[in-house]
Parts: sequence; structure tokens; C-alpha cells
Amino acid sequence: MAAVMAERALKGANVPAVVISAGTLGIHGQPAAAHAVSVMREIGLELSGHRSQGVSVQMLSFADYILVMEPLHEAYLRQKAQTVSERIHRVWEYAEPRGRLTHIADPMGQDLEAFAICRDELLACIDSWARWVAALR
Repeated sequence: MAAVMAERALKGANVPAVVISAGTLGIHGQPAAAHAVSVMREIGLELSGHRSQGVSVQMLSFADYILVMEPLHEAYLRQKAQTVSERIHRVWEYAEPRGRLTHIADPMGQDLEAFAICRDELLACIDSWARWVAALR
């Protein structure tokens, strides 16, 4: 969900970008969860073509920004590629007001409402992050 949100937010902020979605579990080729597809369609974003992929050191080495939803994801990435630490951004820290969130819960395996909550939290944080990125240009 976050990748398509970031693509739209960065495009809206006139920031050229290539956005890649990758997970820490190393799952490859799986479609987005049906609930994720559903809640994203509600806001005009499409996930039906999405396929999962695990994050690699090569991906991390090319990234200007690495967004994480949870401290556990951050710790995993710092361990996997120590040289990328300064490029990791805790997406929840872009929530308004600042400090409101301590993470964004992964809704996998939960009901539609959990996916909608995750979507709304991510959307607000990613839009704020994209504005921050645009201001740096």
C-alpha cells in the first residue's frame, strides 16, 4: 500500500522518483491481500498487479529513502545493510501532530477495518513525508 501512496504523493509534489515495494519476510510473487486491494481502490489506487518481493542489500544500496512502518523493520534493515542507516525514515514520525504514532501496525491477517486504519495512517504520514522531500529540493 505504501509504495503506490508514495508514488502518487511524490508525483503530486513534482518529485521524480522510482518507488519500490519490498518486505522483510522474503516473500516473493504473492499478490496484495484482498483487503489491501479493496481499501486502496476506495482512494483511487490500484494494487491488483502488485506482487511481493523481499528486500535485498542491492535495493537498499540504490535507495535515497527507505521507509519503514515498525521499529522491527528498521532494526532488520540496519542489520542487513549497516551503510543505509541514515537513509531509513520511520514513516510514523511524519504523522501530524508529531509523536502521535509509535509505529504503523501491519494489518496482515486482520479484518478490513484494520487495513483501512493502516491505509489512513500511512496516507497521512506519506503525504507529510512527500511534502518534506519536496521542500528539500
